[in-house]
Amino acid sequence: MKFGDSRIAVSDVDGLFVVERSACFLFIETKGKDDPVPKGQQILLEALSRIPRAAVVLLRGDKGYPSQLQRVKHGRFEGVEKTSREDFQRRLDIWFDYANSI
Repeated sequence: MKFGDSRIAVSDVDGLFVVERSACFLFIETKGKDDPVPKGQQILLEALSRIPRAAVVLLRGDKGYPSQLQRVKHGRFEGVEKTSREDFQRRLDIWFDYANSI
């Protein structure tokens, strides 16, 4: 695919999960613990984080067993935090309660 004379490339979003609730969006990109985030995906996640009422999270770890979480807010990646299945579910519950309160 081409987009004029630009270097735009289509982003591969096979590991991107999207949830919408009450016009609130949760974008979760999953990666292996040491897998790099390609520049195009980084740009995409940063852009998604600028959408009003959107939460963007990069979740790393073995499939089904997250160990690291990194939020993307206002176009910037924040620090890496430790997480677990239980902790991530707790965070999902907080997001869901917020979305339901809108």
